[in-house]
Amino acid sequence: MADPMRRFSALALPLTLVALSLLGLGLPGCDTVTNPFPPAETQTAGRRDSLALDSVEAARPAPVFGQRVLLENFTGHTCGNCPRAAQVVGRLLAQYSDRLVVVAPHIGSFAAPRSDTLYFNDYRTPAGEELNTRYGIDNFGLPQGMVNRAPAAGGASPVVSEGAWAERVATELALVPEQDLRVTARYAPATRTLGLKIRTQYRAAQPGRTFRLVVNILEDSIRSYQKDYARAAGNIRDYTHRHLLRAAPLGTFGAVQTTAPGAGQQVLTYLTLPVPTNWNPRHLVAVAYLLDDQTRRVTQVAETAP
Repeated sequence: MADPMRRFSALALPLTLVALSLLGLGLPGCDTVTNPFPPAETQTAGRRDSLALDSVEAARPAPVFGQRVLLENFTGHTCGNCPRAAQVVGRLLAQYSDRLVVVAPHIGSFAAPRSDTLYFNDYRTPAGEELNTRYGIDNFGLPQGMVNRAPAAGGASPVVSEGAWAERVATELALVPEQDLRVTARYAPATRTLGLKIRTQYRAAQPGRTFRLVVNILEDSIRSYQKDYARAAGNIRDYTHRHLLRAAPLGTFGAVQTTAPGAGQQVLTYLTLPVPTNWNPRHLVAVAYLLDDQTRRVTQVAETAP
């Protein structure tokens, strides 16, 4: 199992990070931050990259504020029932559009490469395997998913089968949003680096709570074999793997962003990270989400393409 980013920590070059906390800014419809580049932090993140990301953000319309939901679809290329779960994902995306963010970690034995067959690719990641271990997903059998990592009513585990995803997504979308989250991405082909700016705004004071920022890098529309029990041949040669998790550069459960945030507090996070040569930069998607450190539930999520 290969992870091209395993050698980088959250604060080590060439992966660079700076988070700037801005207090007492209120809640305007369009946030304006004055001089958000203290020299020390700017040098750490790379001033040129930060300014370029600011320009990209300013040129794009801000997303509509509202609650968004993370659906994690755990899958594998030799899971013959997983294409049915992908169809459920497609219907939910058609219904909810950008209010739903999907990440598809390939995990466990169903994702293991088999050198003597058609399934020689290894799409597993350390982050996906850690989630598999933490939540015992393999014990349920694939496909499985988590919706905002929130347990179903009356249950302790957030792991649910695809038949429950629609209800769980609707329930989570009905919640009042606690944060606003925006991601801006910029790809530099000359250096094969992906720059990210993540803007978080806490809408109300959150005393006694700590929030973690998690970043996932996805590659979409990878064409390779997939087992499908509904097909007579049993295999799909050019199956399109969507929302495939490639890396979690801040770690599986991210990094602490803030503790006891105040009303209107903003945090700006800048990242630059290398893009391996076997990834297609035209198909990259950056996902950022916030985890409540105590409950490990996802409270807000956003995504963007470069």
